[in-house]
Amino acid sequence: TPGSIGGCLVGRNGAGGGGGGGGGQNAAEDLADLFELELDKLQNQYETVQRGQQQASDDEVDALMERLRELARRQCPDSRYAG
Repeated sequence: TPGSIGGCLVGRNGAGGGGGGGGGQNAAEDLADLFELELDKLQNQYETVQRGQQQASDDEVDALMERLRELARRQCPDSRYAG
């Protein structure tokens, strides 16, 4: 018995289905394209996280360097670290 799916009549024996034989090729290409897009998205997310981690690491090094300079100024007020 035919049923209605998405406004289309579909029979149990496949009647009403029809359509080209090249659909499998297009579906495979579409799937490959989707896979490629997902891969690109994951790569971008990975690179974004890496940049964020690198920036955090750089900021930490800068903060440590500033603390060391401040310590050097206090230890040797007459040296080149004084300002």
